[in-house]
Amino acid sequence: MGETEAAARTLGVEVAPLEIRRVEDFSPAFQAIKAKADALYVAIDQLMVANLMRILTLALGARLPTIFSTRDFVRGFHVLWTKLHGTVRARGRLRG
Repeated sequence: MGETEAAARTLGVEVAPLEIRRVEDFSPAFQAIKAKADALYVAIDQLMVANLMRILTLALGARLPTIFSTRDFVRGFHVLWTKLHGTVRARGRLRG
C-alpha cells in the first residue's frame, strides 16, 4: 500500500484506505465511501480475489469508477456489466 500512497501523493490524489479483513466488511465499507469517494482502487490479495463479484457488484451499485491492478478483475467487470446491461459500446464499437 505504501507504493500506492506515494503514487497518489505525486498525483495530488488523497487516499482513504479501507481495511477489509473478512467478507462481512465489504458492505459497510462501500456504504462508508459511497458518498465521499470519487473512485476506488482495489489492492489485490486472496480476500479480494475470492470476492471479485461482490466487489464488482458493490462498486457498480455505488457508481464508483474502479481501478484494478490485474486484467482478470477488468474482465470480470466486463462480464458482470454485460450480464446486467447487455453489450458495451467502446469507442464506437460494440463489445460484449
